[in-house]
Amino acid sequence: MAHGEGALAGRAGRATDGVAASPPGIDGETFRLAMRDLAGAVAILTTSVGGRRTGCTISSLQCYAVAPPILLVSLGRDSSSARMIAESGRFGISLLGQGMGEVAAGFARPAVSSAEERFRHGRWSKRDGDGQWLADGALAGFDCAVDEMIYRYSHVIVLGKVVAMAQAADPDRPLLYWRQGYRELA
Repeated sequence: MAHGEGALAGRAGRATDGVAASPPGIDGETFRLAMRDLAGAVAILTTSVGGRRTGCTISSLQCYAVAPPILLVSLGRDSSSARMIAESGRFGISLLGQGMGEVAAGFARPAVSSAEERFRHGRWSKRDGDGQWLADGALAGFDCAVDEMIYRYSHVIVLGKVVAMAQAADPDRPLLYWRQGYRELA
């Protein structure tokens, strides 16, 4: 069982599985609308195991630590990506640049496309061995090994140790997500 996965995990014995009640005066939809004002970099998270692969578009990516290099992502705990990361212990992150909005959109609709259909958007390369799929032309690509998975409420926080990376020789500007749309810097 991963850290925090139990029914009574969390501070002061408070249950953290499932959906918790919102504080008075803050409903989920109001909170969601407010968070649309937070612009974020767009990345594709991929994972694979046993010849199967999946992925999703994320904007919940952070540099958690520099030494050792650790990335933090947040995923829906029931998503195909979270389940496969738990199984494989590996994931890849491709930071998208301007002009890669079609790739982001293709991975943003997992309910309407199969995992393999998502990989038809853009071109993909995989390192030898157990490396993960990374988008060709991305600003940077990171191959990560799971350091820890922390289950809280409806999501899982995944900490991944960067085991390999590649950076574009001539990086473009980043692709951003803001107010339900992909944006480019002027």
